[in-house]
Amino acid sequence: LLAIAAIVLALARPMIRSTWFGTVGRRDVIVVLDTSMSTARRDGQVTRFEQIREAAEELIDDLHADDTIRVLLASSSPRWLTPGAVMATPETRASLKAQLADLAPTLADADLMRCVQEALDADTIDGASFRAVAILTDGQYHGWGLRTAESWSAIGEKLAAMEHPATINARLIGRQNHEPTNLSVESVSALRTTVGPDEAVTVLAMLRNTGTVVTDATLLRWLVDGEDIAATPIEPLEPGQTTEVDIEHVFSAPGVHDVAVRVDIVDDLQPDNVGNLIVEVVDAIAVLVVDGSRRRDPARTDTGYLLAALGRRSGGRSQAWKSVFRPTVIEPAALIDEPLALYNCVVLANVKRLDEQAVAGLGEFVRQGGGLWIALADQTDREFFNEHLFAGGAGLSPLPLTDPIGDPVNRQRSDFVYPPAAYHPATRVLGDAERVDIDQIRIFRRHCFDPAAETPHLSVLLRTGHGRPLVVEKGVGRGRVIVQAIGLDIRWSNWPACQAFVVATHEWLWYLAEPTLARRNLHMGEPIRFTRPGGAAPPAVTVRTPYGTSIEVAPQFHKDRVVYSYTGLLFSAMSHRVT
Repeated sequence: LLAIAAIVLALARPMIRSTWFGTVGRRDVIVVLDTSMSTARRDGQVTRFEQIREAAEELIDDLHADDTIRVLLASSSPRWLTPGAVMATPETRASLKAQLADLAPTLADADLMRCVQEALDADTIDGASFRAVAILTDGQYHGWGLRTAESWSAIGEKLAAMEHPATINARLIGRQNHEPTNLSVESVSALRTTVGPDEAVTVLAMLRNTGTVVTDATLLRWLVDGEDIAATPIEPLEPGQTTEVDIEHVFSAPGVHDVAVRVDIVDDLQPDNVGNLIVEVVDAIAVLVVDGSRRRDPARTDTGYLLAALGRRSGGRSQAWKSVFRPTVIEPAALIDEPLALYNCVVLANVKRLDEQAVAGLGEFVRQGGGLWIALADQTDREFFNEHLFAGGAGLSPLPLTDPIGDPVNRQRSDFVYPPAAYHPATRVLGDAERVDIDQIRIFRRHCFDPAAETPHLSVLLRTGHGRPLVVEKGVGRGRVIVQAIGLDIRWSNWPACQAFVVATHEWLWYLAEPTLARRNLHMGEPIRFTRPGGAAPPAVTVRTPYGTSIEVAPQFHKDRVVYSYTGLLFSAMSHRVT
């Protein structure tokens, strides 16, 4: 608070008389309202935001009829409540106070320094003798950016250089010596937020005592689409202490579902007693399998084992069990004419060569967010791979190949797979050796990645027991590429005969397809972005914000895709609906 006071005093000018805005001349008044989540904290029977709103109404009542007024809402990004300055007539003041009555705290913090800059940069009003910026805030340290001294110095220089005099004044609202009690939902997360029907999802909630006193024992209620499904008891927490609780839920029907958690307690800050996570259930993920095998028995090829792991027989016939993945199998020569925009990911299964135009099409597909899985086996042409897929480091593979090693006939000599890291989304399930038999995998022959091309930042999903890369990945544009040094059948390893093969197949296809799926859980400031196949005339898209405004989003054309991207500022952690 002392630091804030020092800044305000340093920026203020000695023209303030008995009121906030001075008494001489026509005034250009900008009221900055703190709408951050902390303003929802209760002081007795009222919240700090209610006190801020009341103070704003008092300031509006103090205006003269020839003054101008505009209101700037301070959240993670500034937002003007009024489109421009308006004369402070009795009618205007009544209208402003009615708009203030409809406001509520957001779920975000407040960037007050940015709001001050926005207020000083606002258009100058003709005839105004000076500008007065009044900040109404609960004085939380985080929102002031006190560690960025250079920015505040720049604001002081801007004040000194303004054509007309200007002042900045802050009023701290609420009891500053109150001991807060607050149990907050710090995060709600899941390993994956897009799943298939009847797939169990484990949702994890983290709670933190952000107050200064021990919390009472309570219940954490779990809701799906507004309906209670379970309750978890929460023991008392010391100040600063956290606890994690989880629940497993199965979604049967495709669609978008809102998973919410709610702390069943009354404390000083109610908005952070609730957390949400959006889970989408999709009924199909389209996978294109390019089959390079030349074996007569399709069930014993790389593609045959892959289809079996997806619950489908060769030729696309479904078994009793099937996954959400919908494979389409083609020969390598057909890839050049295949519309890749219809697929979420592509698998190259033991492919020898591809047309250069097909390679270029795969590159564009991945850059636009598609996933590519390359499984190398006996048909792999090392010269073609290095020239066109590695391409001196500019291609789809992160590493070139050297000669393969091992004898698939001599099964007395083999290598094993080192348990992978659990932190990577593609391998965290494989890393659980108690649930997955990855320790039973034996490798008899494999391709070798050139160790001379390895870099410190190389992403390795799986290594052999001797520490050599077995499966590597590379990010290309918005998409992802996985390259593995063994095939998908049982000639070079026993992997397809292990449970770990089914697990890896599903986890990797989900990981590869993820960039093509709509992201529904965004951080503030991230754009809303989704794609659809091109061809037909694209539909109109509208984004509806929590504040009731509608924004049309124009389509962007990228070859065979239509991309919609809304880069407007997301002011708070609230729902933006896209139609």
